[in-house]
Amino acid sequence: MRKIYLFFVFVLCLGINSISAQEPNLPRKATLTETILSNKVFSNAAQVDTVLKYRPLHASYSLNVVAKVNSATGRGLDIDARNANLQGFRLSLDATSLNFTSALSSPKGLSASTASQNQNIRVAVQNQTAYIYHNGSFIQSQPIATIKDIVAGAESSDYPSAVAGPALISSWGGTAPNNTGKPSDYGWTLLSSTSVENTTLFNTANSTSGSRFLDLIPSTASGTVHTYNGSNYIGRIMYTRWDAAALTGSVYSFPVTLEANTAYNFSMLFAYISNYNAANSPNGNRMTVGIGTTKTTTGRIYSQDFTPNGTARTLTKQSFIFTSQTAGQYYITITGGYALYSVAD
Repeated sequence: MRKIYLFFVFVLCLGINSISAQEPNLPRKATLTETILSNKVFSNAAQVDTVLKYRPLHASYSLNVVAKVNSATGRGLDIDARNANLQGFRLSLDATSLNFTSALSSPKGLSASTASQNQNIRVAVQNQTAYIYHNGSFIQSQPIATIKDIVAGAESSDYPSAVAGPALISSWGGTAPNNTGKPSDYGWTLLSSTSVENTTLFNTANSTSGSRFLDLIPSTASGTVHTYNGSNYIGRIMYTRWDAAALTGSVYSFPVTLEANTAYNFSMLFAYISNYNAANSPNGNRMTVGIGTTKTTTGRIYSQDFTPNGTARTLTKQSFIFTSQTAGQYYITITGGYALYSVAD
């Protein structure tokens, strides 16, 4: 899991309403204090051009863009700003209109524009709201939202424009040479559905039973070989299992210390191995990964289902973005169907 540093992004994607609104009582500024980008021309008709400018964004700020679009396919010029928590706004200017596109799946027309003429767009952010002005007139206000990167014309949760901080749970499998013990020796906990700690399921690394670490090497026995992206996976995995009645509803957890109000990216490799029982799996053949302030699911502030590949021991990578609340101790928590699974980096 990594902390994300992200400020704001300009994107050009190649690929109206008339609104009456009550103008907010905000102080007017003829000009803003810093010029970020000037005299930039986008003319590549075959691919997306992207300009990234990193600046810290505070609770209140203004962004002014003067641009003209001669012609464009799709949304035209995407303009977005987002803070370190990925909160912000996105607008799109094409040859005929200005649109609010924080969610690409539900764009909202804001105002008309004229091709080949400069359009003056200003957005003032205050109190979690983006106040949008076009050519000197107030158009509309919209709440700020989580802004996702655009990859191949669609929103993506991988955030390639983010600046990744250090990995925070690299010790999940122990640190060599001190990594031959049980998962519980390195921070893992397993609680039953009634929050009673299970002290017997964890086993030492590379043993043959229980929940344990396995080191996959080129000579790994055929019964434990995993593949990832078509090749045999080399590295450490951990068996997580719920394939017994006593394990139903159990929660695996691993601690992590987080800063307050900060965006983080959690990613994990995972696979289904065996023993799935549909009758005892109300949520299906999947794991659910969450982040919270307790070792149980009740303390989760965010969670996501991780559905494995249909082929046993085929690793899949999945990730999600979340924003912490207060600073302090959090826990990655994992629950699953009645089956044996594996997890890795």
